[in-house]
Amino acid sequence: MFGLFKSKIKVIRENADLGNADAQYQLAVMYEKGENGVEQNDNLAAKYFKLAANQDFGPAQLTLGFFYCNGIGVSKNYKEAIKWYRKSAQKGDIFSAKNLAVLFGQGLGCKQSHFMAYWYFGIAANFGDEEAKAAQFTIHEELLTSSELKKIEKIDGKTAMTLLFPN
Repeated sequence: MFGLFKSKIKVIRENADLGNADAQYQLAVMYEKGENGVEQNDNLAAKYFKLAANQDFGPAQLTLGFFYCNGIGVSKNYKEAIKWYRKSAQKGDIFSAKNLAVLFGQGLGCKQSHFMAYWYFGIAANFGDEEAKAAQFTIHEELLTSSELKKIEKIDGKTAMTLLFPN
C-alpha cells in the first residue's frame, strides 16, 4: 500500500514541477498536513501554494492568504494576505471575503475601514453566509458614519467591484 502512495506522490511531484497548478496545490496540501508519507513542511507548503496561486488557482490563493496572515511558512505580511485574499474573493470565495472584512475592520495591512469591511462581508452575505450578514448589519448600524451610509446608497455594482478589487 505504501508503494502505491509513493508512486502517486511521485506523479504529483513530477506534474507540480512541470507547472501543473492542481498538482502544485495537491502537493502543497500534503506538505501542509504531512499526509500520504510526505513529511509536514510549512515552507514547502507555502512554496507550492504560491506556485499554484500565481497560476490563478483560487483555493491556493485563499490558503496563501491565510499563510501570510498567520506567518505560516512565510513571514507574516498582511498586505500580501490582502493581495491573495482579494484574488480568491474575486472568484467568489466567501472565506476570503470574510477574512478581508476582518483585516479591513481591524486595519491590518491597510488603513482601517469599516466601510470596506461592510462591503467584503456583503460578498459573503450575498452567498447566504449568516455570520457575514450579522457582521454586515452590525457594521451598518453601529460603525459607519452618516457620510459612509450615504456613499453606500449611491454606489452601483460596477463601482463596488472597482472599489473591492483594484488592479
